[in-house]
Amino acid sequence: TCPGEAVEGVSSGSTYRLRSGVKDECGPGELLEEGFAQHRALGRALREAYWAPGAVGKLPTDHITLRSSDLPRTRRSAEALADAFAPSADPRDLRAPAFATDWIYPNSNECPALAALE
Repeated sequence: TCPGEAVEGVSSGSTYRLRSGVKDECGPGELLEEGFAQHRALGRALREAYWAPGAVGKLPTDHITLRSSDLPRTRRSAEALADAFAPSADPRDLRAPAFATDWIYPNSNECPALAALE
């Protein structure tokens, strides 16, 4: 088991529902409750900074696009941050390309010249 609790869900009213495979267990690198709380705190801080009077005003939450890697930990991190930054009653898409074609990591499938460097 993990040294903390695996994330089982988000706050009441969230548009996201996170599930780990087995209650009270998580795999290597899975986002813990502490990490989830940190990303929610960051989302709230960003919300206060950008939605504060005199900043940029209300942002249109229906036009926010999220991008993550396809790893469960980064998807959950993005979901936690976005849910605190711009809560929405409507479902939102989280863009996560397949690992084999993602350019967010060094990837010789997307950059053939990289294979020569490996």
